[in-house]
Amino acid sequence: MNGVSEAFDEYWMMSKDGEIRRDETCIDYAGENVMVFPCHGMKGNQEWRYNHQTGRVYHAVSQKCLEMTKDGAKLRMEPCDANNKYQQWRFKQYNEEKAKEYNVPLP
Repeated sequence: MNGVSEAFDEYWMMSKDGEIRRDETCIDYAGENVMVFPCHGMKGNQEWRYNHQTGRVYHAVSQKCLEMTKDGAKLRMEPCDANNKYQQWRFKQYNEEKAKEYNVPLP
């Protein structure tokens, strides 16, 4: 994902279950801070959705959007704003065959 940092840029992926993960760690949001936490497979705090049209990643439970701070130092959750460029994300690779297999909407 763009916006996290070049170190993480190549490793984070969105799973078919809506997790944003790297190996066995997931991006987690429980209402306060965005954290990296061991993946637990129970969705909830670790369930995300990606809107291909807007480029926004939003939390399935809170409906808030994942946002990079202006200085690029942190991730945070904010109400979704169509005009906020810090809420626009782009996945560098997209497996269209897998998306179809798991009924993920195509970009």
